[in-house]
Amino acid sequence: MTDMPSQSRTRTGALLVAGSVLVATSGILGLLGLGLSTIALVAAARRRVEQMEVPPGEFARTQLARAKAATNAGVVAWRSQPTPDRAESRRRRELAGV
Repeated sequence: MTDMPSQSRTRTGALLVAGSVLVATSGILGLLGLGLSTIALVAAARRRVEQMEVPPGEFARTQLARAKAATNAGVVAWRSQPTPDRAESRRRRELAGV
């Protein structure tokens, strides 16, 4: 194996250091950008909630009650339908005059 010249090692080392500095700097800037974006998003969400006529908790309770009522209505309607066996038996009895 041949050794790299001293000047080439120095250049490679300098490039590695410069690349590491750039990566670290971009990471810090990325975190700062993420933090600022989060702050802006939270502020916008707070403004939106303050402008709502009905508070989110009350809205959720109302919607849940409506969903439960619709579910119960569906269950009652489904259970009140005759099963094919019962419908067939009833029809046979009606035809037989029983």
